[in-house]
Amino acid sequence: MKMLLRSVLPSALLVLDPAHAMAAPEAPPLDAYGELPRIEDVAISPDGQSIATVAQDEGDRRVIVMKDGKPLLNGSSGKTKVRAIEWADSDTVLLTNSSTVSLFGFAAAKYELSGTIILPMKPGNESGLVFAKNQAIAKTTRGRYGIRNIAAAP
Repeated sequence: MKMLLRSVLPSALLVLDPAHAMAAPEAPPLDAYGELPRIEDVAISPDGQSIATVAQDEGDRRVIVMKDGKPLLNGSSGKTKVRAIEWADSDTVLLTNSSTVSLFGFAAAKYELSGTIILPMKPGNESGLVFAKNQAIAKTTRGRYGIRNIAAAP
């Protein structure tokens, strides 16, 4: 009987004293859900030494690349919408983004175009859009067809 009294007494006191009773948790405001998730995409390099991520920081979308816990890149993605982040090899990140652009003479006045940006992690390597050096090809990418590594000629 003494054991039962010890286990029931704290619960009974909470019921009798509503000031100390636990209140139901308050739901967060609806606009808090618009900022989820903070981490949008993550990719691990083929050698497992680096991580590339797209993260939200107070409304600003950032591209962050870390190697062995040290930042290699931390930059804003700007106004474009980041669609994917992946590794071409252990030293090159591919960032696919899209933006709405105005087109004239087509079926729609506005169109969503995607592009892939090459982000080299080795100093001295050139970054830019895929196909940027060839004026005969539109600077846009559509879909993903895999990555092919071609070894340098001996």
